[in-house]
Amino acid sequence: MAANEATRRTDDGDLDDVLIEASRRRIGTVIDGKYRLDDLLGVGTTGAVFRAQNQWAGRPCAVKLFHYQGPNEQDVLRRFLREAQAIHRVRRNNRLHPNVVDALDVGRDRDTGTYFVVQELLRGETLATYLSRIPGHRLSAPNAVRVLRPVIDAVACAHEGSVVHRDLKPENILLTRGEGGIVPKVLDFGIAQITEERVTPVTEFMGTPVYMPPEAFGGAGYVDARADVWALGVMLYEVLSGANPFMAPGASPMACMELVLQRTPPSLAAQGLVSPPLWGVLRRALTRAPARRFSDARELLVALDAACRPVRLLRVTQHMGLDDVREALRDPSRHAVASAPAQRPASMPPVDRRTIPPPSMSRVAQPAAIGQRDSLAGARASMFPPAQRESMTHARVSLVPAPDEGDEPFTGDPADYWWSVQMQGPHTADDIAAVLSLPELAHVIELHVTGARLDDAGVLSLCESPLLRDLAVLSLRRMGLTARAASHLAMAPSLANVLKLDVEHCPIGNAGLASLVGSRHLADLRALSAVDAGLDAGAADVLVQSARLHHLLHLDLSQNHLGDAGAVALAMAPKLAPELTLALSRNRVSLPIGERLGALLHGRIRRLVL
Repeated sequence: MAANEATRRTDDGDLDDVLIEASRRRIGTVIDGKYRLDDLLGVGTTGAVFRAQNQWAGRPCAVKLFHYQGPNEQDVLRRFLREAQAIHRVRRNNRLHPNVVDALDVGRDRDTGTYFVVQELLRGETLATYLSRIPGHRLSAPNAVRVLRPVIDAVACAHEGSVVHRDLKPENILLTRGEGGIVPKVLDFGIAQITEERVTPVTEFMGTPVYMPPEAFGGAGYVDARADVWALGVMLYEVLSGANPFMAPGASPMACMELVLQRTPPSLAAQGLVSPPLWGVLRRALTRAPARRFSDARELLVALDAACRPVRLLRVTQHMGLDDVREALRDPSRHAVASAPAQRPASMPPVDRRTIPPPSMSRVAQPAAIGQRDSLAGARASMFPPAQRESMTHARVSLVPAPDEGDEPFTGDPADYWWSVQMQGPHTADDIAAVLSLPELAHVIELHVTGARLDDAGVLSLCESPLLRDLAVLSLRRMGLTARAASHLAMAPSLANVLKLDVEHCPIGNAGLASLVGSRHLADLRALSAVDAGLDAGAADVLVQSARLHHLLHLDLSQNHLGDAGAVALAMAPKLAPELTLALSRNRVSLPIGERLGALLHGRIRRLVL
């Protein structure tokens, strides 16, 4: 319900007994000569919701009776009646959107003068209740997209009908069962805004604070579709992480408002919960400035589908020209399958009940039933899923999943996929740029370059181009990069999405390492491999003094010259991530010091490799 339409409660948290008793006395009565009220489902300050029976049609339904008495009564009544009008606008091809609860009737009882709205009666449970009872209170990325994509599509349809919902939250998403699995339904258009009417200014504070955008707290005359985009972003973040980013235990609505206005939600890609492209969509949906947000839910949906493209692997050898690369991109026998079909939500395959528990049908839930959200679990103990943690023990870390025999066949259009590109041989910066500039290769998530003729100027030219903007993994191996090249990488805004950086066998030295671990653009970096990078004992001091060290989950400094002093200094760093895998092999560390390191780091980090 809306913040100013929340269920009325006494000081001890119980519902107002007078309000409940008055509603209960209506059970058994008939509204408008045909709707018999059989049971009370929920009570709020605006109205009460009943399970009812249409005696003329012989079908069950939900009836909402208006009983608000107070200031601005006429405005509240207009919003109450406008819900049916708003729902009627959420149509496609002259049919109500299948993921929106239907409004069947609206009117005024002839005998009592009570206004009412009749909606379809649905069995299921809200998304809030559903999340509270599943392990971790969260869904995997593919399952989260399966559940919320129809919701976003329904909201997009509402925006096309000039309707802004303004109270999207898990309590207003009902999960029911359908032939294909879970079917979500968007509920409660009670405070929806019909764009051309602009009935309610923002100053009346409509919505639920932890799902309201910053502009709704003042400064804007009216909210628009971008307010729903923000709420959808918060819900998607919550379903993926298990916690609302703007909710603190015991926090007041005012404290939640402060979090919305000031807090930047932690990256879910850095935590290994979502892919970098999906995090890019979330980050834009949760941008405080409305002008930088998606303009409406349709634009959000298009971006979400793009972010969930499968990933394929392409190898480019030194003998391949651009025509050869184009031909290889369209020939599935020349690139590897690297993702499961569950990552493609566009076709919305049936929900697998083995991975998503069905919604509870033990009780009847209806559009405006009032419930309280159970508290969610706190931060996850592990940043990366087990499979990904295991992969991080190796020098080459990839975000590309292992091939799966059940993958969909190649569509024939390279633009339908993300790509992991491996380039081996004496390629130049121009060669790399030419390949990445191909229209068929518009979406590159990983770039592995080995043995290229890439000098400092070449690195700079790549960093200044937009070609690397979507990269999550960048590997530049065996190409003689210097500290200056490392500084170019550190200053490149286009690398803001990089989670894993590999500069193996590149003599960047301590100065180059300092540039990388001090870069504000590499804020989400979680894996750094600097094997044979010309480092000495001073590299330990560089890392210890960096705020980045306690974020890293994989640090490979093998084949350098840290020695006993550097290894001990690094091992005694006060802030090390518990999930860290630290590789210091072939660093001239003596056996006694190696044993001491093992004792120092036992229980503090995940793994030490000497």
